[in-house]
This record gives sequence, structure tokens and C-alpha cells, in this order.
Amino acid sequence: MPLLNPPEERDPDFGPSPEEDIAFRDRVEKVAEEKRQALKDPGPTWREWFFFEATKWWIGLGLFILDIWIVIGWAEAGSLLLGLGILAVALYLEFLLARYLWHRPAEHRARRGTFHPTWYLPVEVGIWTPEAAELRAGRPVTGLTEDPRPEEFL
Repeated sequence: MPLLNPPEERDPDFGPSPEEDIAFRDRVEKVAEEKRQALKDPGPTWREWFFFEATKWWIGLGLFILDIWIVIGWAEAGSLLLGLGILAVALYLEFLLARYLWHRPAEHRARRGTFHPTWYLPVEVGIWTPEAAELRAGRPVTGLTEDPRPEEFL
């Protein structure tokens, strides 16, 4: 009955080698460190991820379908030129919607003075961005309120 014997008695080479054992312990320590880091900084919440990232794709897909409907509807009506004009207006409104929801100011550029809406930038910070969440929480967002100080670079 060789199957009932312990593995050491069946095969003297059974089990991991010392090198494999060290490599396994290193992987376990690496996973444990990753878990500690994940607990220390868990990242965005589900709500933040949904509004900051996931909705971009779904709203973009919906707007693309709307654009196709505009073109096809006006082409079937026999006025493709009017359909393209309406499509241009729709694309501009979609651009403004994207800026309103997800515009993030450049981190290397500080705003000078007060913000004034323009035809291409309706809001200073998009409402579904991490910067807007910081502003709603009452914390200042770097790059929005002050110019860089020259003494920081000297």
C-alpha cells in the first residue's frame, strides 16, 4: 500500500525546493504589502468612480446614438444639409455638456483673477470631477486660487 505512506517516504524529492519556498514567501509578503497599501489608501468610492469615470462612456454612447438618429432622421426626410446643421449644433451642445460635467483645469496653470464663463468653457471646474468634490467640501484646490510663488522656484 504505497498510497498510504506519507509523501516523504514515497519520494525523497517531494515538496518545494528552498529556492521555490523563498520565492513563495516573497510573493506572500508582496501581497500582504499590497493589502496594507490598499487599506491605507482605498482609492475612490463607488459613487466617485461612477461619476468621475464610468458615466463618461455611457453618456458618450448615448450622445453618439442621438447624433446618428439626427443624421438618419434628416436624411430620410430628404434634407441632409439641414440635418448636418442640426448635428453641428448638437455636437456643440454635447461639447458644452462634457465641459460642464468633466472639465478639469490644467494642474500646471494657475487661474488669474476671477473666472468668467466663455463660449467654450461654461464652468471653472466640471461638477463630476475630484476638484469639484474638493471645492464642495470647502477645501482649496491647487491651481485654481493662486499663482505660483516665485520663491518656490529659487
